[in-house]
Amino acid sequence: QLLEKGKGSEKDFWGIFVKKANVTKPLPKKSLLLRSFVKYYGRHDDVLRIVSQLKRLKIKVAVLSNTILPHAEYQYKIGIYQQFDVVVLSSETGLDKSALEAYDLVFAKLKTKPAETFLVDDDANYVQSANRFGIHGILYRNPKQLLHELRDLGIKI
Repeated sequence: QLLEKGKGSEKDFWGIFVKKANVTKPLPKKSLLLRSFVKYYGRHDDVLRIVSQLKRLKIKVAVLSNTILPHAEYQYKIGIYQQFDVVVLSSETGLDKSALEAYDLVFAKLKTKPAETFLVDDDANYVQSANRFGIHGILYRNPKQLLHELRDLGIKI
């Protein structure tokens, strides 16, 4: 969680890990956290197409993500974050998605209010947090379901 909040580096993390786990082999020079992320992370092009459709409708779109610096750098490198109007990352702000302050930051950058906003997340806990903050939360399951729920909100997509 410290890495997600931008506190400490991956090198610090592995230094602590090596000591606590009594590891004797040297760690690879390349980021282990990034290696596993790249291996298992898939671009969600179908969701990015929905983002593009929302933007064509003049709907501002933001990313609010709990992430670590190597993952964020990778997302920037492959052009994911550039598709959004606003990007708020826990590793840059120290705020995670359960904190009202994180949402307040998004609202300020988007120049919007909670009642004018919806959150899409694949974690029910963050959807519930958003609902508590007055944001319409959508639990993401798949692109078809997301499109259906956006249409239910009156978005003609």
